[in-house]
Amino acid sequence: PIQSSSIADVDEGTLVLSNMRIAFIGKLKSVVTQLPKLVHIESYNDALAVFQEGRENPNFYKISAPQYFLFYVNWILDHNS
Repeated sequence: PIQSSSIADVDEGTLVLSNMRIAFIGKLKSVVTQLPKLVHIESYNDALAVFQEGRENPNFYKISAPQYFLFYVNWILDHNS
């Protein structure tokens, strides 16, 4: 048997980064990840997977330039100490 998986678009909105959190403000739902609860971010060609403490599965965000967003997350984490 062949198994495959895909991710469907669930909502559209804005992904915002501050010095305290990553926030997705969508038309249907909003999601917040506090930076102290951030465990890991995986960058793909057109998306980010954000893993946070206390959650088994990541939140996926489809964005045009995930490498830039990840750069800014790392910059903020390095300068918040």
